[in-house]
Amino acid sequence: MLEVNQIACLLAIVEEASFSKAAERLGLAQSAVTQKLQRLEDQLGIRLLDRTSRQVSLSEAGKGFIPYAHQLMDAERRARAAAHALKKEARKCLRLGGYPATSYLQIKLVQAYHARNPEVLIEVEHGYRERILEQLREGEVDAALCLAGMNGPLAEFASVHCRRFAAYLAIPLNHPLASHDCIATSDFADLELVMSPGREDRLIVDELRRSLVRLGTILVSAPETERRLIALFSVIRGLASIRWLPAGTARYREDDCVITPVAGDPIYIDYFLYTQKHHRNALLDDFGTFVGALPPLGPALMADEQGFVS
Repeated sequence: MLEVNQIACLLAIVEEASFSKAAERLGLAQSAVTQKLQRLEDQLGIRLLDRTSRQVSLSEAGKGFIPYAHQLMDAERRARAAAHALKKEARKCLRLGGYPATSYLQIKLVQAYHARNPEVLIEVEHGYRERILEQLREGEVDAALCLAGMNGPLAEFASVHCRRFAAYLAIPLNHPLASHDCIATSDFADLELVMSPGREDRLIVDELRRSLVRLGTILVSAPETERRLIALFSVIRGLASIRWLPAGTARYREDDCVITPVAGDPIYIDYFLYTQKHHRNALLDDFGTFVGALPPLGPALMADEQGFVS
């Protein structure tokens, strides 16, 4: 019976054109590689390689056998992948996709769910928004955590609402609006407001920008996307910036600014867990139910999370 390691040796020798380099690549002694090749040739009853003191090349019979050798190795890889998939299925595996703007909440969800269901293996896939959504369409991930703006979730997927955050203003203490208990929509007219460059979720940031411009806001682009650097830039310039917090959070002071709610019609963003509409299972349904029922996270935690459009 042919052995996979014999085929691997043959292919390594051919690709490296050297017994010594093949041995180094495989982590074997050169004598072991030579013995495996000889045993393979004996079992097949043909000479696979032409060997001289200067070079190693395929014989005519070897050239005919090589396509079958590749097929054998491909079959071995597929068998290993299938076994890995079955192992994950036996462990109740869930593949969750996300991108930088959702990473904090993603970590919290995985921690909370695993604490309740330690037998479930959750594999986290990171990427950028469009790539993660494409992986969901192709079945490469089971669910994806994404942001949605005021237009709501994407209709092509089943969705579970996770969180909603309203826009608050972080206002430096020397700013004219610093004494206001809340910010009215009319206060946005001619207001200079610092915004992140929005590299992590351009779709949501562009929607937010359009909403603010309609209110007459003058947008000032921050040099960084990290929340603390945006806050520092805002204080130095004496300008307000946006902070995202659970609706109903009371006005409070933080370092050199006050975090003030926006009154009236709020500006908000939502987190949704997306899944395919027609490819569901009990584990995925349980995870969706769990996500939808989680209590809100505290404002202090969320202040660290929301840096992408601060």
